Amino acid sequence: MRSLITAKSHNGPTINKQIVLNLITKGGMFVLNIIAGLWLVPYLIRHLGIAGYGLIPLATQITSYVGLISDAINNAFARFLTINLQSGDVPKAKQTFNSAFFSITSVLLVMFPIALVFSYFVPSLFEVSAEYVQDSRWLFIFILGMFLINTFSSIFTVSPYAMNRLDLINGAELLSLVCRISIIIALFTFLKPSLQQIGISYFASAVVMLIAGIILWKKLTPQLSIRLKDFSFFEFKNLASTGSWLIVNQIGTLLFLNIELIVVNKLFGAADGGKYAAVLQWSTLLRTLAGSLSVVLTPVILTYYARGERTKLLNLTKLSVKFMCLALALPIGSICGFSYSILPIWLGPDFRELAPLMMVMVSHLIINLSVLPLFAINIAYNKVRVPGWMTLIMGMGNVVLALLLPGMGLGMYGVALAGAIMLTAKNALFLPFYSSSILKIGKWSFIKAMIPGVAAAVSIGAISFIADWLFSIGSWLQLFMAIAAVGAVYAGAAWFILLTRDERRTLRSLLPNNIFRNGGDMA
Repeated sequence: MRSLITAKSHNGPTINKQIVLNLITKGGMFVLNIIAGLWLVPYLIRHLGIAGYGLIPLATQITSYVGLISDAINNAFARFLTINLQSGDVPKAKQTFNSAFFSITSVLLVMFPIALVFSYFVPSLFEVSAEYVQDSRWLFIFILGMFLINTFSSIFTVSPYAMNRLDLINGAELLSLVCRISIIIALFTFLKPSLQQIGISYFASAVVMLIAGIILWKKLTPQLSIRLKDFSFFEFKNLASTGSWLIVNQIGTLLFLNIELIVVNKLFGAADGGKYAAVLQWSTLLRTLAGSLSVVLTPVILTYYARGERTKLLNLTKLSVKFMCLALALPIGSICGFSYSILPIWLGPDFRELAPLMMVMVSHLIINLSVLPLFAINIAYNKVRVPGWMTLIMGMGNVVLALLLPGMGLGMYGVALAGAIMLTAKNALFLPFYSSSILKIGKWSFIKAMIPGVAAAVSIGAISFIADWLFSIGSWLQLFMAIAAVGAVYAGAAWFILLTRDERRTLRSLLPNNIFRNGGDMA
C-alpha cells in the first residue's frame, strides 16, 4: 500500500511528489475562492441589488449549455493526449492535438454568432428587472465571450494536465481570479456599478487564462505545434466517438446542475432567483473543493491506465473515494449544522429563513461529490456510453421533478429537493456498481468506502446544529472557532477510528516532510 504512487513521471518528479504539489496549489486556490466568494457575493448584492446579482450566476450557468459539443470533445481530447504522451507516442500525440485544435476551433466559430443572437434576446427569455434590460444583454455577451475564450484556452491547458502539472494550471487560475476581482473593484470604485462591468471582468480574466495556457503549452510540450497536415480523420473519429457519449453525459449533467436557476427564475421571478443563487454559492464552493481534489487524481489514473499498472489504479481509486468522503464530511456537516448562523452573518438577518434550503442543497453532496474519482475510471476505460444514457435519463427526471414539486407547496425547496433526489439516486445506486464492474471488483466496494464519511457528516451536522442552538453564534470569529473545535475532534476520530493502519500509512507517505526526507521517492 505504501508504494501506491512511486513511479517517475515523464516530466521528471515522482508522481507522488507531484500529487502533493497539485493538492497544495489546488487547496490554496480553493481557500482563495472561498474568501473571494464570501466577500464578493454580499459586495455585489449591496451594489447591484438581489435581482441584479441573480443574473450573474444565471449567465455563467447558461454558458454550460452553449459549450456542450466543445466541452465533450475537450474531455475526450484530454484522455487521448494524456495516454499518448504518457506512453511516449509523440506522432500520435501530434495528430490528437491538431485534430482536437481544428475541431474545437471550428465549433467555436459556429457558436460565436449564436451567442450574440442569444444575448440580445435574454430579456425576453428570462425574468429581468426593467432597470437591467440593456445591462443583461452586455453581461451575457461578455460572459459567453469568456466561455468561448476559456474553451479555446483549454486546448492548450490540456498539455500541463496531460503532464500532471496541475500546479501550473492552478497558478494561471490564480492570475485569472486576481484579474477578475481587481477589475470589479476598480470599475465599481470609479464608475457607477453595473452588470456590464461584471461581464468585462470575466472576459478580461479569460484573456489572461488564454495567454497563460499558450505559454504553458509551449513550455511543457514543445513537440506539439499547430499544423493542419497533422489533422487526422482517424483521430477525429476517435475523439468524436468518445465525445458523442460525453455530450450525452454532459446534457444529463446540465439537467442536474444547471437547470435550478432557470426554473427558479421562471417560476418565482428575479428576486427569488437572486436569493436562490446566493444560497447556491455554498453548494458551488463544495463542488469546487471536490472537483479540485478529483482533478488531481484524474491524470494519475489515466497515467496508470496508459502504463498498464492496474493494481495501482485500483488501489488509488478505492482509497480516493474513501478519502474524498472523509474530507468532505467536515465542511458539509458544518455548513448544514451552522446554516442558521452562516446566512445572517454572511448576508444579513433576512436570509436566515433560507437555512433549510441550504441544508437541502448541501446535505446530499456527501454522496454525490465523493464518487467524483469514479468518473475518471469511465473515461480511462472509455466506458462512457452507459453512464451517458443513465445521466441523461436521470437528468430529464430531475427537470420533471423540479417543475412538479414546487407546485405541491414546496416552493423553491422543491427545485433543490428534486436535484438532491435524482442525483443521489444516480450516484449512490448506479455509478459505484458500474465502476466496480469495469474494474472487476466487489460491487459493494465503493459503497462500503463511503459509509464512514457519510456517518461522520451526519454526526458533525447534528453536533454543529446543537452547538449553534446552545451558543447563539453571531460573528465570523465565533463561527470559525466553533468549526475549528468540531474539526479538531473529528480529525482525531477520523485518523484513529475511521482510517485503517494501511490507509494512515498511505496518507503519511504523501506528507511534504516525508517527500523531502526521502528525496522525493516515497517507496
